[in-house]
Amino acid sequence: MTIEKIKVFFPTALIDKSFAEGIKNVELRVDNHLIRIPLNDLSPRELCFIDLLRQNNQLKIQRNSPWEKYLFGDGLKPKSSIKLRFLYITVHQLDKEQKTKWQQMILTFFSNTTASFWAKDEQLVIVDEACTLSKEELSGMLDTVDSDFDSESRLLIGLVWKRKCDLRALFEEERQISTFSQKQQAVATVPDYALKFYLHSFNQDSLVLQTYRQMFEELDYAINLIRALYQVGGNVSQASKAMYAHRNTLEYRIDKLKNEFALNLRSMTDLTFCYLAIV
Repeated sequence: MTIEKIKVFFPTALIDKSFAEGIKNVELRVDNHLIRIPLNDLSPRELCFIDLLRQNNQLKIQRNSPWEKYLFGDGLKPKSSIKLRFLYITVHQLDKEQKTKWQQMILTFFSNTTASFWAKDEQLVIVDEACTLSKEELSGMLDTVDSDFDSESRLLIGLVWKRKCDLRALFEEERQISTFSQKQQAVATVPDYALKFYLHSFNQDSLVLQTYRQMFEELDYAINLIRALYQVGGNVSQASKAMYAHRNTLEYRIDKLKNEFALNLRSMTDLTFCYLAIV
């Protein structure tokens, strides 16, 4: 399928351009161009056709760098230092023509031998063998680059792994966490989201937890109270400071929740259960 045929079959399609906010569309990559087609203009049969084109295009993806080939299952593990970590940078509002310059500027903060590749259109992966830049330094790096390019980036800092580990499987799991966290804080670490990610994977089908979350949501104080208490290990005084609320107010709400559900937030067992319901 060529660009010319796309234009014939889908005259309302945009090539490497975006629709106005609120217009739902589907995306398809053809000949290194990003095609966007309004969803309302497509019949069910056309949607199936586009899905087949997508699958066909995915089979033709070329993995060029040694790390990219290895991590996506098509190559040997490259030589590297004894330890490394992966940095997952998801960038939005960046023109296609600027991607190379944006990537080059990002890499100036690392050594000349640092490997990087685009895992998908908006996600750059850096194989960081130095593992020396702190969260604060990486945050400053993103602020600088986003300011120069008027872009919006999110970074997940992967864990430090030894080279002998199963890096391919670990990379895939961290990428799932990066997808889970990309709409959250600008710079985060895997531990920042590990609890939410793994508990979400576990409890999303739990009727017990879903029902309790709904009941907590009906109380205007419950969720914030549970979250604040859990983050300080159940310490009421610290939670009151974090919430800018009087300790007596929190004590009253704890008792109120206990009377309502027979759950005592002063007990770490009950508090942990309540936290599982709201994450």
